[in-house]
Amino acid sequence: MSLNNFRNKILSNSDEGRVEFNQRNLIDKILARYSCEFVIYRELMQNSDDAESSGVKIIFETKDNKITRILFKNNGFPFRPEDWKRLVKIAEGNPDEQKIGAFGVGFYSLFSICDNPFVSSGGQGLAFYWRGDRLFTKQGPTNDDDKDWTTFLMDTKEPIDLPDFEEFARFLATSLGFTKHLQEIFLYLDGTLIIELSKKTLRPKIINIAPDFNTFSPQNMFQLTSVDVRGVQLNVKRTLIPTNTNITKLLANECQTEEASILFRVANGYLNVKINNEVSAKMERLTKKKPPNETSIQMIFTEFNELDSDNYDKNISPVFKDLLSYPEQGRIYIGFPTNQTTGCCSHLAARVIPTMERELIDFAEKTLAEYNNEMLCLAGTLSRILYEEEMTQMKQFYSEVIDTNIEDNEDNEDNEEIKETKCKEEPKWLEKHSACSSSHNTSKSKATKCNEEPKWFEKQAACSSSHITSKPRTQKSFYEWFKKRSLHFFMFKERMPNVQMIDYETFPYREWLEKWAAHSLTHFTFDSSTPNIQVSKIAETQFFNCLKQNLFILSTNGILPIYNVRLPNLEMAGFIKTVPVVPKIILEKCCTFFEKAKDTKLIEELTFQDVLHELKSRTLFDEDEIINLFKWWISYRLKGNNAINIFESTQFMQNARIGNNSQALNTIHFFLNPNKIPLDVDIPSDVLSYNISKNFTEQELQIYFGWSELPLATWARFIVNKPELRYDCTFAEKIFQILANDIVNVSEVDKTTIRQVFAKTRCIPTTFGMKIPDESYFESVDLFPDLPTIKFQDFSPNIETLMEHLGVRKVVELNLAFHRLINQENCDYMQLIEYFVKTSSKLNKNEMKILRNKPIWPKENLEDLVDSKPTTEIQRFVASDLYAPISSHRELGLPIIDWKEKTWANDSKEGKLLFDLGLQKYPSLKKILELASPPTDLEIRELALNYFIDNFENAYSKDYNKLDINIAFLPCSDPDIYAKPSECYINDRCTIMEFLTIREDLHPHAVKFKVRQHPDHKELLKRLIEEPPQDENKAKEVFGYLKSQRNGFTDSDWKTLANLKFIPVQDKSKPNRYILTDPHNCFFKLEEESLNDFFPCVDFEKKANKFLALCGVKEPSPADLAALLVNSSYELRNLYKDDVEKYLKILVKISKNFNTINSSLIEKMKEEPILVAIKMDFQIEDYFLVSAKEIYINDDKMYQELFNPFIAPKELETLYMKLGCKSLHDSVEQTVIPSGPIQTTEYSQQLQRMIRERAGLFYLNYPKKEIRNGKRWLKKLKVMEIEYIETSFKLGNITKNEKNDVTTIIFRDKCTGSWILCVTQNSNLIDVSRHIVNNIYKSYDLKDISYFNMVLTASLPSLRNMEILENNKLFTYFQKKYRQSQNTISDRDTNDEEETIPKNTQDLRTFLQDAIKSRYSNSGSIVKSKIKVNESQMNYCDIPGYSLQYVETLQDIELYVPKDLDQSEILSRSRTVTLSQFVNILKDLADVFELSPKDIHIFYDNNANSIAFNRDGTLFFNLKFYLELHKKECEIKPTIDVMTYWFTIFCHELAHNFIQSHNCEFDSWLLYVKVSSFY
Repeated sequence: MSLNNFRNKILSNSDEGRVEFNQRNLIDKILARYSCEFVIYRELMQNSDDAESSGVKIIFETKDNKITRILFKNNGFPFRPEDWKRLVKIAEGNPDEQKIGAFGVGFYSLFSICDNPFVSSGGQGLAFYWRGDRLFTKQGPTNDDDKDWTTFLMDTKEPIDLPDFEEFARFLATSLGFTKHLQEIFLYLDGTLIIELSKKTLRPKIINIAPDFNTFSPQNMFQLTSVDVRGVQLNVKRTLIPTNTNITKLLANECQTEEASILFRVANGYLNVKINNEVSAKMERLTKKKPPNETSIQMIFTEFNELDSDNYDKNISPVFKDLLSYPEQGRIYIGFPTNQTTGCCSHLAARVIPTMERELIDFAEKTLAEYNNEMLCLAGTLSRILYEEEMTQMKQFYSEVIDTNIEDNEDNEDNEEIKETKCKEEPKWLEKHSACSSSHNTSKSKATKCNEEPKWFEKQAACSSSHITSKPRTQKSFYEWFKKRSLHFFMFKERMPNVQMIDYETFPYREWLEKWAAHSLTHFTFDSSTPNIQVSKIAETQFFNCLKQNLFILSTNGILPIYNVRLPNLEMAGFIKTVPVVPKIILEKCCTFFEKAKDTKLIEELTFQDVLHELKSRTLFDEDEIINLFKWWISYRLKGNNAINIFESTQFMQNARIGNNSQALNTIHFFLNPNKIPLDVDIPSDVLSYNISKNFTEQELQIYFGWSELPLATWARFIVNKPELRYDCTFAEKIFQILANDIVNVSEVDKTTIRQVFAKTRCIPTTFGMKIPDESYFESVDLFPDLPTIKFQDFSPNIETLMEHLGVRKVVELNLAFHRLINQENCDYMQLIEYFVKTSSKLNKNEMKILRNKPIWPKENLEDLVDSKPTTEIQRFVASDLYAPISSHRELGLPIIDWKEKTWANDSKEGKLLFDLGLQKYPSLKKILELASPPTDLEIRELALNYFIDNFENAYSKDYNKLDINIAFLPCSDPDIYAKPSECYINDRCTIMEFLTIREDLHPHAVKFKVRQHPDHKELLKRLIEEPPQDENKAKEVFGYLKSQRNGFTDSDWKTLANLKFIPVQDKSKPNRYILTDPHNCFFKLEEESLNDFFPCVDFEKKANKFLALCGVKEPSPADLAALLVNSSYELRNLYKDDVEKYLKILVKISKNFNTINSSLIEKMKEEPILVAIKMDFQIEDYFLVSAKEIYINDDKMYQELFNPFIAPKELETLYMKLGCKSLHDSVEQTVIPSGPIQTTEYSQQLQRMIRERAGLFYLNYPKKEIRNGKRWLKKLKVMEIEYIETSFKLGNITKNEKNDVTTIIFRDKCTGSWILCVTQNSNLIDVSRHIVNNIYKSYDLKDISYFNMVLTASLPSLRNMEILENNKLFTYFQKKYRQSQNTISDRDTNDEEETIPKNTQDLRTFLQDAIKSRYSNSGSIVKSKIKVNESQMNYCDIPGYSLQYVETLQDIELYVPKDLDQSEILSRSRTVTLSQFVNILKDLADVFELSPKDIHIFYDNNANSIAFNRDGTLFFNLKFYLELHKKECEIKPTIDVMTYWFTIFCHELAHNFIQSHNCEFDSWLLYVKVSSFY
């Protein structure tokens, strides 16, 4: 029977029961959700407002200074029958959608302080009382006269403390803020009124909603249809009751009282609600009422207190602090305030759906959350509308007041000030109103109500009519504007009379407006709301999204869209005037808003383009502005903008205009240095004013503006045009004094410029008036009395330097001297030399040039030295054509200067001057070499060579370069031959290759001549190419010499030599003839001389052969030998017919280097009969030369004996297989034709069982490479019995048939693929052993067959007695050795004699090692991409359940990481050394077990618990554990402990090759593996 049937049966046949619940516990749990203070009064006042009460009375009755009874009364409509019914039902809220109550539990908050509340309303009463944990009620008429009041009576469970009355008053005032009907609250204490709160509301002002506003919520659930704003005034009268005050003092009127008021505005947004039926049904189910068709949201926001904004908040009574949230966040009101803040500075009242305790908005339930989201969105829309309204009023104020003020200021600049007439009427209303509006803190003071109507504006208008027209328009505009703004609050007269008190001339209009704007912007700046941030996010998002146009804000240029305004930059403040920026007051007070606006790209800081805009709009006249601009530009460049593009820099320099002449910065090129050019002289127009430039460093002006210091040369070009320079000596001397002070620091280019500027200007004061510099002489020039000499009042050394630079002469002009010298008979050139010696320091470059180039110097006439009669004609030359008059020059026949009879000295003043003028001290290098070389006379040659050697260091070493010497001046060992330095050498051995050597007596001076010991590699190579040796003897000499020079050859030279035909090889056809060949085509002679006849061989003795070896000559390579076999195999066979071993040695050489042979030659080797094959002839080996395809690899002795084919020599089988020789075993086709049924008999079963149980013993000590089929194959071998067997064997075209002689055969069933051992009745175990051995081993002998026969014939007890199967004894032995080895793995004393291991125990150890090695011999490598393994329960050696990916191979060990891990985790630089250490440790352990590194992998997984795991025989080790456990310990080298740790892990994973589970059997295998590694 199904559960449904069981349930139906119970429902139809069983007795009915009722669910019981504890009402007291239920109410207590409900009240636990209402944890806020004064919750009872909040709920009762909410009910009162829902009942349309206008007033509430709260009465505390006390005893002993504690409250014992509370009465709460409201004057709303009395309880209706349905109200009485709901009152006694828990969780059945008010179904009226316009009411706040929804959950029906608010009334039960009364039970938090009383047990038996009583309710009286409309002549009826309802009493609550308890019976145990059940709550009961009784209702009946009260017949009281107080039917207009609904009363809640609460006798407290126990006396409760009096509340803090200031906090309670603040709570009541805050609660009164958004009530719809409730206007008054009275609080009595034992009959005494201590708090009276009242609210007055003005007529609403409709706010226009611009058409661009999106008034719908995002899901169109709500539409904002209209908005109005009304002024609200809250008044409080209260007794100031100190904490812990005795009530008797209160009743005795001993406490002070306070009367205060507050003004604020309430904005109402009226909403149409459109909710689909599905959502409406869900909400009705959740809230027990239908959603309303219309609703509203309200916001409290404080108006900017226009005339006292700084102190307004300080004067507010503390009762109203919570009501006016500014500048803190407002709260969400759901009838009354909750704990949820709005995010902005306004309170928000909205009929959102709260949580049950009405402290937070419900965002948990999806439907209610959507409803609440939609309504909160329109709170954002309402905020934006109010903000835009504020902006509209500010725009009006700006246009009517600020702009007017600007116009008036402009008008007043050109007109006389308008005289003002003061109004004599005093504002008496102010005196009365001050009494009405002030807050009193004096005891027993009573407020006087002001009933006078606000006639003040009319009187003020009449009063102002006499003077407004005479005041600036600003005063009138502000008065009218403020009147219009304040009339809206006609009943709030506090502010209006203050207008009359304003000093219009000094009133800070703009600052006042900025404070107003800051107030508004702060009001609607959203911070993170608490506790739920979602509230502020929703409202803020809608605030910006509901209107497409950008937000307007107040800027320095008026109300503008925010994207047109910039955040100010203090560095730009000094010159930015026209670009609108955020005023300082607004920025400081609204910093949160502007930080968010900047982050969201609503506004940006001042940029370079803004600066350009400013500069384009006006010229900067004020020096401070200009300085500020320059400072900003420097700072801008320093802050990472130094690399701005040329276009931006150009824009800045073009658009920035300064000074009265509006000069662009790009027309300025220089700044002034007053230390060089004083301020009292004229400067060019492109020089920056010093008043500005003095504020900046030279580097700043140069780097950031491209200006340089005004050069003297530039200033000189400017000042030279001043006319007074040509006639005013004082002015000229001042100018020259300025130039002279800094002329030494001026560049050569500028000096030239200065000289050129003044060169043609008559500006030099002289004894004969103003002269040009070239016509003026220094005072020291007294050679002629009629020379104009300079005249200065202050002739300082600097002036002297300047005058010299300008060209003022210190010596007489040469042409003049020459002219006068010609006309004076007593003057000759020797006198002229003496004059020039005296004035040489004053000669300028041009004059020195004339002296050098003018042919005025006489040549010595050698004939005059012989003939006493001198010739009349004197030959004159320029100084450079003549030589110093010394004897060595005369001997060489050189032209020397005529020095008459005067003694010549090189170091005399005359000699030094003449040398400066070009007189040659030594012949030139070319000249002396020409004199030392043919065809010059031999005597002169020797003199010249000796002169060259003697004066080499002083005269020729600097200019001497052997590569530039094209004159053959060096005598060689052959006296008739002269050579250039680059063409001869010192060492006589180079003559072997026909090179020239220098004469022996010149060897000590060869270094000076840069003559080398030997030719360089290029010269040697070139000579070898051009003149290779033609016979063996010459080759020995040349190659022996080249061997000594081998270190000079480059790689390129060796490549050239390798392909160069320069080696003489004897022509075998013509013994006396030599043929040149290259190193690749000849060989050194072989030890086996008989092979030399097959190759072109050379032998030039040891030294020469070493050189040829470097060139590439070598002995024949295996490839050469292989080619020899292919081409001359029969010749070699005939050569070695009596010694086949020599032929086999050639094959062995080829085998060892087979990889060096190219593929085409290998193909020929396969085809040609070049291989030695063996054929048995009566147990005698015969050798034959045959091709590879005729030879077989002898891997089956039975087939070899049967067919006797050509077989490969054992040591050459690898080579033969590479050349294509086939396996004999695989080449024979065996056909088995059983005769009679193949059946399982008792004998066959016994034989099969015997083979399988002893299968492991067949492989002991047998090399793995020799095993054809392993133990698994043997265990699967089936044994069957048959009558007799016919067997056919076929090898190629040869077929062998055996019938009755075959008693045993192993073959493969073609149908099943199984291997079958067939035996007959005549079979014996020797025959069986022979066939098994033939199938499991590749090669064997009789001992193997005998061993098999022994294993098959001996009984198991016999085998145990032989200790082959002695497990227990072996285990005990292994245990003993293991314990001994625990602390001696790494440091065993090798001198101790090892314990003898029994032979069969050694066999079993060998079996373990072989098993391990065989496990890995054919394992291959794992695919290097991903390794997918099955997930298992993880422990330290389990296989992880995820994919590993291959990274790379390090020292033959593959590295892996998980698929989702970065490969750099295992290859990071920080782990390189550690990873290498770990690799070396694992490789050392692999060597112990003779494993290849390819069988070991390393992976890195920081999240895995696996230290290592074995996957199909491949061992994986986790680098993570080595890093964590052993990295620090192994910084120097691995320790014994570390090696022991990883040895144990290694053995553990190897043991998993034999058994997977961790059990006792596994422990035994682990022990065996460990011990097997010790021997």
